[in-house]
Amino acid sequence: MVMSSLSFLRRRWIMMIQDGAVINCGICGEPVPAKAKGSNRICKGGKGTITVDHIFPKSWGGSNDLSNLQPAHLLCNQQKGNRLGKHSQGGR
Repeated sequence: MVMSSLSFLRRRWIMMIQDGAVINCGICGEPVPAKAKGSNRICKGGKGTITVDHIFPKSWGGSNDLSNLQPAHLLCNQQKGNRLGKHSQGGR
């Protein structure tokens, strides 16, 4: 049930981007593409497709509540891991 909610949110963001909206990564602040170019999920020279990031990580007791979710590049989200906020990217 939870995964379907997160998948729904991700699909909603993709539809918004395809309709012309600009959605920025909650970690680095740069625009997130709906889909990565090419066969893999990381664009050549880019940070990847849109993913759902937990602002306060689930491993720390964070919830799937909308107020705890933000869009993020795949690479930014992977680098952040279970850390809080922008501190995981050297303070950017």
